[in-house]
Order: sequence, then structure tokens, then C-alpha cells
Amino acid sequence: KIAYTANYNGNSDVYVINSNGGIPLRLTYHGMFDRVLGWTPDGKSVLFASSRESGRQRYSQFYTVPVEGGELTKLAVPYGEFASFSPDGTKLAYTDRSRVNRNWKRYRGGTAPDITVFDLTTFASENITNNIGNDELPMWNGNTIFYMSDKGPNKRNKLWKYDLNTKT
Repeated sequence: KIAYTANYNGNSDVYVINSNGGIPLRLTYHGMFDRVLGWTPDGKSVLFASSRESGRQRYSQFYTVPVEGGELTKLAVPYGEFASFSPDGTKLAYTDRSRVNRNWKRYRGGTAPDITVFDLTTFASENITNNIGNDELPMWNGNTIFYMSDKGPNKRNKLWKYDLNTKT
């Protein structure tokens, strides 16, 4: 199946469709924008971000919804824009804010995002990219978290990786 965000009825919601085609199945029904981020590691649920309960339209939170439809699960992360599950599903690499769609580059300031690893069992968190650059779009693969950052000397977005074993 393919999970995606679409606006078929006046609002952007989460849908899945069979990879061979067919009729999409709508998984969310809410007035706020629901943005698909990926899948849970077991492939049974879709991870998405939405500001539906954040109290601030500018900030999103993370949810999962079963691929066949049903009750949403709100994750314990206070705010979040982009995320990726660890292979075992017990942790989440995420950004609590984003500059991805901003129209200026090389921003250095208080709203530059970092990548944080959040333990969904103990609720412990660790900022793994604490720098003045913009660190975005984490993608967890094995013991490595890949992400986009403009922290280099030329301040251009490039792909970086963080090794969880060596913490480098």
C-alpha cells in the first residue's frame, strides 16, 4: 500500500491505496491538515503530523492510524513536524519545528530545528544535532539517522548521518 496526503473533499487527509491501484481508503476525517510522514516499522499504521489538538495551528503533533482505518493514537511527543521510527518502533527521531517550506535559506536563529531522539517508553529525549544550522527530515535506518542540514561551512543543505553507536 501507498500512504499519502490528499485533498479530495476540501481538506487534506490521510489516505492509503493499493500499490496496484484501486480506490483510495480515507483514514482521517478532521478539519486540520493531516500530513503523512511514513509508516510504523510493522507496516500496520501510518505516521502523520497534524495540528488538530495542538492548541496552535502553527504547531503539529504526531499520530498513527491503522492502515485499515480506526482509532488514532497520539504519540507522547509534545510538538513535531517530521519524524522517523527506530527499526524496533520504541524510539522516534523528530524535529519539533520546520523550516523546510520557508522561502529564505541559511537561517541562523532561535527557530532553527534540531533532530531529537525520543524514547516512546521512558519519555527520555536527546538532542543529537545541537547546532545553529537547520537540521531536518530525519530518516532512521539501522543504527544511523540520516537527515538534511545546512550546518556545513557553505551553509548549503546536504545529507548528513548520525551514528547512534559512536554518537558522531
